Amino acid sequence: MTQPSIIYFDNAATTGKKPDAVKEAICDCLEHANANPGRSGHSLSVKAAEIIYATREVIGEFFNFPRTENIVLTRNATEALNIALYGTLEPGDEVVTTSMEHNSVMRPLNHLESKGMIKVKIVQADADGSVSPQLIREAITEIARPRPSCSNGTGFIRRGKAVKTIPTAASKIMPPSKPLEKYSALE
Repeated sequence: MTQPSIIYFDNAATTGKKPDAVKEAICDCLEHANANPGRSGHSLSVKAAEIIYATREVIGEFFNFPRTENIVLTRNATEALNIALYGTLEPGDEVVTTSMEHNSVMRPLNHLESKGMIKVKIVQADADGSVSPQLIREAITEIARPRPSCSNGTGFIRRGKAVKTIPTAASKIMPPSKPLEKYSALE
């Protein structure tokens, strides 16, 4: 009996199904570069470091990042979001997000809010999952931090052009060490 073809859409949660090229790359890495890239000078360690460097170069070119040493590779999206949220939010910050936000973002935000470190403002989505740009504008204050305008849970992309005026107001919000030009979330 043959198994029917599977179209797998749950990659963000499990990444259980891998294309053949990924399986081959993993096997090759396990055989030829399975070592700590930063702790030694033996051939496996050097090869692992070269792979990481080349990966950062590809990512930097794709996203037009001139300083690839600032690219951080994490185990998964949840870890990356935790690092970003816990690493950039400061006591007294206010975060504007929506009711469409993914749990992997809401949990750290709720945790930081429960500790009294930040305030979270949640803009409610309409029945169809869209969020009014006007409601977002109204939620942004002098201390609010802008949040991404796409839901990784539903794939819904908020109306970017309607929200595009927000960066002007938000540019006063972001500290100089975190200039708004580095964030494309509201465009």
